[in-house]
Amino acid sequence: IYRGVGKIIQISQEWEKEFRELCEICNCKIENLETATLNKQNERLHDDKVFNDDEYVKLKKVIDLRNNINHQFFLDDDWHYPLEDTEKTLNGIYYLINEGRDYIANIIDKIKKNKC
Repeated sequence: IYRGVGKIIQISQEWEKEFRELCEICNCKIENLETATLNKQNERLHDDKVFNDDEYVKLKKVIDLRNNINHQFFLDDDWHYPLEDTEKTLNGIYYLINEGRDYIANIIDKIKKNKC
C-alpha cells in the first residue's frame, strides 16, 4: 500500500508541474503560481475559458481524489479496508491521475503547435 501511495504522490507531483506549465502558457493570473493548489489552478483555467464546465468538473473530481491520497489517506482512522478494495481504489486513482496528465499534456501540445 505504501508503494502504491508513493507512486500516486510521484505522478501527482508531475501533474502539478504540468498544470503550472499550462497556467504559464495561458498567462493565467495566479498569485504565487509555484505554490498554488491544483484546485486554484483548475479554477483559473476554467475562468479563463481554457477548460469548459465539463472539463473543469471532471478535473476537479480527479484533483479531489488525488488530494485525499496526498493529504488524508493515512490520517483517516477508517482507511484500513480489505487489501483487495484498497488496491482497486489506489489503481483507479493512479489511472485517473494519468488520464488527467494526458489531458493536460495534450492541451499544452495543442497550444504550442498553434503558436508555431
